[in-house]
Amino acid sequence: MATDLTPGTQYKFRVESRNSYGYSAYSDEFLVLCASKPDSPTVPTTSVLLDKAIFEWSTPHDNGATITGYTVFIRQHSYDGLHVYTEETTECAGTTSDVIMNTRCEIALTTLSAAPWNLALDESIWA
Repeated sequence: MATDLTPGTQYKFRVESRNSYGYSAYSDEFLVLCASKPDSPTVPTTSVLLDKAIFEWSTPHDNGATITGYTVFIRQHSYDGLHVYTEETTECAGTTSDVIMNTRCEIALTTLSAAPWNLALDESIWA
């Protein structure tokens, strides 16, 4: 077992097999990146500028591997007190370089007032 590894560092490994007659030749070397899933982003802030809702958050620690995307969920209007969040993928595609680099996206208010969100004028936006 490898211990005391540094996140973000690639390590070379090779293996061999063994039976009652001895050891095999080594395998070819292979690289392993020491990394784990990223930390959670900060709670996003939301604001409104003209006809768009602005969503911003801070870049979380990547734990050794570059962050390649974000998933933005927005809470729908609640008719029965349940909080349902739906992913927004059209205007706030979390895998675009602009969203990844700026940790920010903009969504038209008309989008949020339509299904599935159905948010009303002056209703809070939760992301």
